[in-house]
Amino acid sequence: MEARWGGKVADLRLNAFKFALSWASFRHGERVAVNNLNGIPCFYRGTSRAEIIWEDSEVYLFCRLAPGPLADALRLARETGLRIGDLVELKRSEIKRAPDGTRAIILRPNKRRRPVVNMPLTPAAEVIVANAPLSRRLILKPSRRRRGAPSTYPARSATTRPASGFAASCVATTCAGPR
Repeated sequence: MEARWGGKVADLRLNAFKFALSWASFRHGERVAVNNLNGIPCFYRGTSRAEIIWEDSEVYLFCRLAPGPLADALRLARETGLRIGDLVELKRSEIKRAPDGTRAIILRPNKRRRPVVNMPLTPAAEVIVANAPLSRRLILKPSRRRRGAPSTYPARSATTRPASGFAASCVATTCAGPR
């Protein structure tokens, strides 16, 4: 196998060979007497990602160092529990106002077959949604830029962060700092 194959890709490609040899040894035992690939262990050991939890200090550090849209994406994912794939496609039209005055995200997730998710916005998620520019149709996705155009992210300088080191956007929401 090629060295660039690793983990899951190597297992998927090896499974095709395992299947072909097991079929050939079953159907044509006189031609293929032994399936040498039978019993080879898998390379990929899938872990449960549900156990991966970001500590407050890790979120704070990420918010402090990452560009604004990435920090907003992490905070919104943490507040809502939605997948990043669903959040980057979150439209303003999917945030509805309930009769009691609160707002909720109502969307159809990509991964699940459940028809609709109705999730009330927490105060921290409200701040993230409210701070997103109204000119964008999508909450988190920055506007597209032409190839070769300068980046729209703010330049890293001493003026972008206060002397305390806390980013204003992090202090306003879930990133209150290390504990």
